[in-house]
Amino acid sequence: MTLNTDSLAAVLARRDWENPGVTQLNRLEMHPPFCSWRNADDARNNQTSRQLRSLNGAWKFAWFASPESVPDSWRLNDLAQADIITVPSNWQMDGYDAPIYSNITYPFPVNPPYVPAENPTGCYSLTFNVDDSDLNGDRTRIIFDGVNSAFHLWCNGRWIGYGQDSRLPSEFDLSDVLVKGENRLAVMVLRWSDGSYLEDQDMWRMSGIFPRCLPAA
Repeated sequence: MTLNTDSLAAVLARRDWENPGVTQLNRLEMHPPFCSWRNADDARNNQTSRQLRSLNGAWKFAWFASPESVPDSWRLNDLAQADIITVPSNWQMDGYDAPIYSNITYPFPVNPPYVPAENPTGCYSLTFNVDDSDLNGDRTRIIFDGVNSAFHLWCNGRWIGYGQDSRLPSEFDLSDVLVKGENRLAVMVLRWSDGSYLEDQDMWRMSGIFPRCLPAA
């Protein structure tokens, strides 16, 4: 599925995070997380595959009280008010929003599939470089091991896709949008989605890109 426009307004109009029929858009087919190594020594030492490149580290980050508060310019350029946040992490542990501990009580008004209009939103962005070896004709994917609770992804201003299932990986194909040199990822993470009704366990409710994030050839 593709959008007619890459704009943030088009994404907001659909409200995928309140549609039980949508748990992903453009996400690659899920699969067992098998790993491969070039030789036995690399396997014994659990050396990272040369086909994987970690994007963990310092990302630009801006927090908003709702997705409607995010300016469309963000998907193209970093915002002046953006801070630095470490990926992986939960933004509540960096002083944005508040962590919530709950057992059997939902932390928001129960009206499925809807979530509060005040839906804390974290806007992450990262600029990284790609060289000829990354554009050798192979497909290049980005892997998010987990994002809570829902997110939209852009690369170089182009809308790529949407994912929920916060404890499961989401992979997207970036091959058609990557260019040699500088590239920019923009990830809009929403604290609440219709999936939050299912993820109602005895736990801390925190948000963000919390495991690794990496592209794979």
